[in-house]
Amino acid sequence: KRVVDLQAQIEGFKILSGERKQDMGEHNILKVIQNIIHPFYAELLLNNVGLRWNIDPEVAEAQKVKTDYKALNVILHHLLTNAVKYTKPYSRINIDFNEEGMELSFFMESVRIEREELPKIFDLGYCGKNVPSALAGEGVGMYMVKRAADLLNLEIAVEPDYSAHSEEINGIKYCPNRFTLTGFKLAPR
Repeated sequence: KRVVDLQAQIEGFKILSGERKQDMGEHNILKVIQNIIHPFYAELLLNNVGLRWNIDPEVAEAQKVKTDYKALNVILHHLLTNAVKYTKPYSRINIDFNEEGMELSFFMESVRIEREELPKIFDLGYCGKNVPSALAGEGVGMYMVKRAADLLNLEIAVEPDYSAHSEEINGIKYCPNRFTLTGFKLAPR
């Protein structure tokens, strides 16, 4: 997993420096996700977090997306790193790809994101107020997600479900959160 972390960091720094330009190709979105998820399985198991994706393999193969593989990996790596750290134990992460709306979404019960935090979530150095200090990072992950999404002309949205009951476990507030990437383009057939 450390090699994958290092590769994502290197590509991320290239994006930040402007050195990384788009390198578009045709990719099966399911295979991209499966490749990046593999190193996270052990941590998910340790946290008793399940993983489910709703992506039809035949559709994913037939309708490849046009994207920059390495930049998309930076996005997925940081989303999964945060999911591993902040998802409620004994719950599940759902990954969906809607080929009609061309959107990829991650849905999980994770550390609650307050309304006033939403405008700051992609700021460099920002860490959520409900994140316990033992889990807090440097506030780089979501910043990198946004920068890589911008490079790929994708939109990223964070949608907490405030209508759902927030649960508190060991002093940590959890609620359903959805992270959605939109704007994928189909590769020509």
